[in-house]
Amino acid sequence: MVLPLAAAGESGSHGLLVVGLSPMRLFDAGYRDFLQLVAKAAAAGVANAEAWEAERRRAEALAAIDRAKTAFFSNVSHEFRTPLTLMLGPLEDALAERAELPQRHVQLLDVAHRNSLRLLRLVNTLLDFSRIEAGRAQAAFQPTALAEFTRELASNFETVTSRAGLALDIDCAPLPQPVFIDRGMWEKIVLNLLSNAFKFTFDGRISVRMAPSVDGSHAVLEVADTGVGVPAHELPRLFERFHRVRGQQSRSFEGSGIGLALVQELVRQHGGSIEAESTPGRGTTFRVAVPFGREHVPPAQLLAEADAAARDAARADAFVEEALRWLPDTDARAAIDGDETRTPVAAAGERARIVVADDNTDMREYIARLLGARWDVVAVQNGQEALDAVRAGKPDLVLTDVMMPVLDGFGLLRAVRSDPGLSDLPVVMLSARAGEEARVGGLEAGADDYLVKPFSARELVARVRSNLDLARVRREAQAVLRESEERFRNMADHAPVMMWVTDASGSCSYLNRRWYEFTGQGREEALGFGWLDATHPDDHATAEAAFLDANARRVPFRVEYRLRRFDGAYRWAIDAAAPRFTEAGDYLGYVGSVIDITERKEAEQLLQELNRQLARRVAEAGEQDRRKNEFLATLAHELRNPLAPLRNGVELLKRQGTATQRTPEVLAMMERQLAHMVRLVDDLMDIARVSRGKVELRQERVPLASIVQSAVETCRPLLDRARHELTVELPPQPVWLDGDPTRLAQVLANVMNNAAKYTPPGGRIAVRGKAVGATVVIEVQDNGDGISPELAAQVFDLFVQGPQTIAAAQGGRASACRSCASWWSCMAASWSCTARVRPGHHGPDHAAGRGAGRRHGGLSRHRTGGRGRLRGRAPRAGRRRQRGRRRIAGHAAHRRRPPDPRGAQRPRGARSGRRLPARPGVPRHRAARPERL
Repeated sequence: MVLPLAAAGESGSHGLLVVGLSPMRLFDAGYRDFLQLVAKAAAAGVANAEAWEAERRRAEALAAIDRAKTAFFSNVSHEFRTPLTLMLGPLEDALAERAELPQRHVQLLDVAHRNSLRLLRLVNTLLDFSRIEAGRAQAAFQPTALAEFTRELASNFETVTSRAGLALDIDCAPLPQPVFIDRGMWEKIVLNLLSNAFKFTFDGRISVRMAPSVDGSHAVLEVADTGVGVPAHELPRLFERFHRVRGQQSRSFEGSGIGLALVQELVRQHGGSIEAESTPGRGTTFRVAVPFGREHVPPAQLLAEADAAARDAARADAFVEEALRWLPDTDARAAIDGDETRTPVAAAGERARIVVADDNTDMREYIARLLGARWDVVAVQNGQEALDAVRAGKPDLVLTDVMMPVLDGFGLLRAVRSDPGLSDLPVVMLSARAGEEARVGGLEAGADDYLVKPFSARELVARVRSNLDLARVRREAQAVLRESEERFRNMADHAPVMMWVTDASGSCSYLNRRWYEFTGQGREEALGFGWLDATHPDDHATAEAAFLDANARRVPFRVEYRLRRFDGAYRWAIDAAAPRFTEAGDYLGYVGSVIDITERKEAEQLLQELNRQLARRVAEAGEQDRRKNEFLATLAHELRNPLAPLRNGVELLKRQGTATQRTPEVLAMMERQLAHMVRLVDDLMDIARVSRGKVELRQERVPLASIVQSAVETCRPLLDRARHELTVELPPQPVWLDGDPTRLAQVLANVMNNAAKYTPPGGRIAVRGKAVGATVVIEVQDNGDGISPELAAQVFDLFVQGPQTIAAAQGGRASACRSCASWWSCMAASWSCTARVRPGHHGPDHAAGRGAGRRHGGLSRHRTGGRGRLRGRAPRAGRRRQRGRRRIAGHAAHRRRPPDPRGAQRPRGARSGRRLPARPGVPRHRAARPERL
């Protein structure tokens, strides 16, 4: 049995499990469940193996990245040493001659030298750490009186702790035996732990103790403090590289984040261990245990006694100097607590007052010294002290570092912006975080400017001066704005527009004179909410709801409504207002205006109507253009059809040379094709004349029978070919018409040709004429397919054609219908001649049908088929009803009439054809029966 190995929750398969079934046991549901459990267990094992392998590959990739990072740190540290050497050498040479230098230059050189040493220490720390990570650190062990050496190192911090008001307890009793250590590494361990304890301890004591372990196998160093402590969830990550406890109060925010990680690695180099215990608010204790003896020391790393002096201690000056810079500036603190911060803000022409906040003493003193030559500066070491100084006396500008203990720069910025009395105070931020993201983040937080370290002195002074100037401009602008508001209130009562003011409840407390003049309301009538009574009854609820909603949300609003004028007429008005607030943010109400916009409303309505008309005309023009393009395509085809027979006839005559028996036949064919082309061109010219209105009808008295006979003779060849039965019914007495006989015959012939082409072979077509009062009505009826309702309304439009099939495609120019309806338009579907010719003959025309696909259909709605009606005005002598019937039946299958010399016999594509494009996707030779048009 084969089972897939798919772990639970996975859709894929790890493989297949093939098991053999016991012939001694029935393969039932229990047996199957057992095998499936076996397969699942195997799949789980395979999945675990694959997961372990993936984790191993991930660990290898991370290790490779870590090695690359370590190599990078090592290379960068080496590269830093050269420029640092070139910086420290000249600085130390210059300081050696300090007696000959001005005091100001000496101070600047001291700052540069201290910070160069600090940078060198950071570089050395990175280099040491990278060496340890790369496995290239070579400790040089030598027997050392560890208790005495540790006491000597810890005593370097006595001056620092005493100045900070802390007690330093050193209890390092002599150990029973020397300890093999690398003195340089041990110095880094002790100094880093003491520096860390001093950084996070503000009061109390720091204790350093050295004693043997309980079992006597290790020497244990314990460094304890009474500082801020470490949260329990942060203790496991305390020795991670670059990890810093967020929100931790400290003397300085400076640090690389690798001090404790380096200490742990150095302790491991000695074969020892380090652990930490901490309670938030009570302090932290570090314990370092180093084994006695030399079993943990590689023989190659032991130093002889002669080399011990050369390897004795590294200097602790850099650690102590950095710790001293963390101490608060007593002069700055006195400035905060004294009367200096309570001086008023500098007025125009006086020195501006600036508060500088930075936890780095050198940076703080440098900025204070740089700006102090131009402005009054108060320097503090963290954000909380800066906030206290600002609240004690509002300065002209705050210059703050981003990363500081107690309260950082962003916290100070939020506190300033949230205080209404300080929200307009300019704040410039300093930060070592470069890049666009950091700068944008500071500006989005509300800072007026963001300066990235390192910066030049000229840039700092220029930024400070620019922000001070902008603050002064803002203050002046605010004063001008207040004056403008007062002037506005004085002018409001004389304004030409209607103006109003409300209180916080929404009640109207003021309406200017223009309101009373426009509405005719009295003061008592309009104030409060009485102004709503002047709005149109249909707009009253809308205006009231818009105002009350905006008043509840205290936001600007705009509403349009009809306002009653003093004469009772309603005029459109726009009411717009904005809320008013005090400087403390208290809501006072609205101030608004009402403007008569009746003329604008009328102009907008007129413009909308014009746009609608324009859109309609553009749509009509587009449709006409589409139809024209379809017509031109059809016309090109119709004009090309006669050319082939003419070309063939000419070729035959050329080849025959002399007259033969077929020559008359060829000439007759060419004559027919030529006559067809002439008719096409004549139709085009007729349409052009009709479109320009230059058709002249030759009015004369003509009998109705003559017109019908001419039309029948024109259509006879088409009727005979289709074997249609034609019935003509005319009044027995002559009926005379006043009109153009040629055009009337053309109208009737086009309608009959249309009926003949769109009626199936052997169909019935009837032509009836009768006098109805002073009008002659001619009807053409067939039993063809009819016209769809969609096309019935467009039968006489330009370039309208319906779907075409081979059965009905006997030529067509899409012009006959339109030429019937409108000669002076362009050619369209074959009903066209009727609409425009008939107005010239004083009679309307109609077309109706029962719809496409029905057996009986035509121009008029009739139970037995379609019907087209042509109405003309009969002469006065023939205006009586006539009775009778004349029946003419054509039998095209048994006889054929000779060609009409006037062109009555018409080939494919003749005068009244309505060639319609085939339906999309259906070839012309297989198209379905067309809708009759």
